[in-house]
Amino acid sequence: MALVGFVLAEPTTAQVQAAAEYTVLKDAPVVAAAIAGRCRYLVTFDRKHLLDPPAVSARSGLLIVTPDIVVLAIQSANETDGERPGE
Repeated sequence: MALVGFVLAEPTTAQVQAAAEYTVLKDAPVVAAAIAGRCRYLVTFDRKHLLDPPAVSARSGLLIVTPDIVVLAIQSANETDGERPGE
């Protein structure tokens, strides 16, 4: 399942400050860590601060989605690879 990976990313102060330019301060470390960790997806339920403002996704380069979108992506990748759930 190459789609799912985990990395411990520690963004620099400069990266957090850069993220704070286009998102609320409380979310800047999360966005900066996702960027530093070279994540494709940032998974959240936070519509007000992360999902709905288009600038956050556009400026961060992250696909900011709800968990159901990632589950569908994993299922689709598994079907393409011929895997069945639970394998």
